Amino acid sequence: SQCVSQHEGQFDAVIGMEVIEHVENPWEYLRLLKRMAKSGGLIVVTTPNVESWASRWNYLLTGRLTHFEDGDYIGSGHINPISSWEFRLSAEALGLVNIRTYETCRLPLIWITRNLRLMIGSFILAPIRFALTGRISGDITLCVARKPADGAPF
Repeated sequence: SQCVSQHEGQFDAVIGMEVIEHVENPWEYLRLLKRMAKSGGLIVVTTPNVESWASRWNYLLTGRLTHFEDGDYIGSGHINPISSWEFRLSAEALGLVNIRTYETCRLPLIWITRNLRLMIGSFILAPIRFALTGRISGDITLCVARKPADGAPF
């Protein structure tokens, strides 16, 4: 918090790359990023895509989202899965504007891998992926928002 206070309102763009899923309170983290951005500045956040077909398949089989299994917590500290819906909700609540989300690091239609569960899932889901909605094809969600410019209504 002291570091944030020293740099409050100083940056044209603030980037939180693969961090938000590690913090106990993602909304507070987003609030800190907003504080560091200049008026009209960009806030960019990336996080594992929990809406992808691979994550949905994993959840169906195990009750866990991809990148949020026990090994992911122990190995990398992933504790908070963030969907594009939750990012939008929190960004709007914090008064951010021009909120957009994208999927990146596209997943292949058929995934040949040593992870048998994922490979089988890619074969099973391939014919019905067109019917799935949301951000289904990327492994990473990229979230972008803007801090309102001075004098803006928010």
